[in-house]
Amino acid sequence: GGFNGLLIRSPRAHLLSLFSHCHTAHTRNTWSRVAADLPQYAAEVVLRATEHACGSYCGTSFDGNWSAALAEALAARPRAEALSVLPLHNTQAHALSCSTAGGSLGQHFRVLGGAGGGADALEPPLEPALSRLHAFEWVGLTDLLEPSVCLLHYQANGSLPASCDCRAAAPLAMPRFNHGVERRDHEALPAHLQAALDEHTAVDAQLF
Repeated sequence: GGFNGLLIRSPRAHLLSLFSHCHTAHTRNTWSRVAADLPQYAAEVVLRATEHACGSYCGTSFDGNWSAALAEALAARPRAEALSVLPLHNTQAHALSCSTAGGSLGQHFRVLGGAGGGADALEPPLEPALSRLHAFEWVGLTDLLEPSVCLLHYQANGSLPASCDCRAAAPLAMPRFNHGVERRDHEALPAHLQAALDEHTAVDAQLF
């Protein structure tokens, strides 16, 4: 029962956002950033403690240079026997298809191997993710947030507010939060890094 919805994001943008949050949490935390969002800082403390306990680090690199760290992270591949924390591979397809009943530890981890074989994969199967995606009554796109919210309003209420009219004097404009992380444009990256982004998000791209 109920009305269930989901937002998904273009794969390159999602990967860069995840990496940049990890990179900032490890290399560029400032007191002003901490003070601006204490719950986020608490979550990042838990993340770093989890990474230390698992011996696996989201983003892989601690290089202070963002571009160099991204290149290092995209070149790395998690160890096959490892429990991996927030690997950058097909994160949205994994979130939709992982199952604790099947041995996974949830969307933030990948159980990649071990004596009995891993419950997760860096390239999860597409069909289970699509099946769960199709089970939602509403699916929006982060990249088209305002149209997605207007669609949600229409599906839920059978009407559209005036701000959803593209010709409105004050069209709908949803707030954006960057949590102290610099926004990055994947199109500004060199071709080899764009190709690496696509390699890491091949299943996510089909889902999107």
